[in-house]
Amino acid sequence: MARVQEAVFENLTPEQQRVYKAIAGPRLTFGGPWNVWIKNPELAETLNKIGDILRVHGKLPKRLQELMILVIARQWDCDYMWFVHEEDAVKQGLTKETVDAIRNYQTPVLVKEDEKVDVTTSRRSWSARTRSWRPAANARCSIPRRQRAAAASRHRKEK
Repeated sequence: MARVQEAVFENLTPEQQRVYKAIAGPRLTFGGPWNVWIKNPELAETLNKIGDILRVHGKLPKRLQELMILVIARQWDCDYMWFVHEEDAVKQGLTKETVDAIRNYQTPVLVKEDEKVDVTTSRRSWSARTRSWRPAANARCSIPRRQRAAAASRHRKEK
């Protein structure tokens, strides 16, 4: 069972239906986060335009776009994004071995220089984000070391 109910076209408002068609048309599908975002048609339409700027009008070759998407999808354990892009990545020229390595959290053996740069950039971007996007981890740092050690010790005993 899905965590978010799938948007049913017939149950949407006319504005939501218009945006749904604009999103689903080029993608040939409508799902994942779009089911949430369509509840606010203005938001969904804006996110679709941002996606088009990056995906359709971007300067990065499709092969590298798909490689970057897979690396980031795997880093964040985003199964929906992985599922949507895995097949496209192979169609765009990535080897099955490269895709399998990324799927299994391994560093792929890359021959093309642009792919090496793409993977390195994607991973650095992710590493930088993990330090700043986890406020709970940053908040723990403000707790005195002795208290953190005691809490960690209690946590280990509870396991």
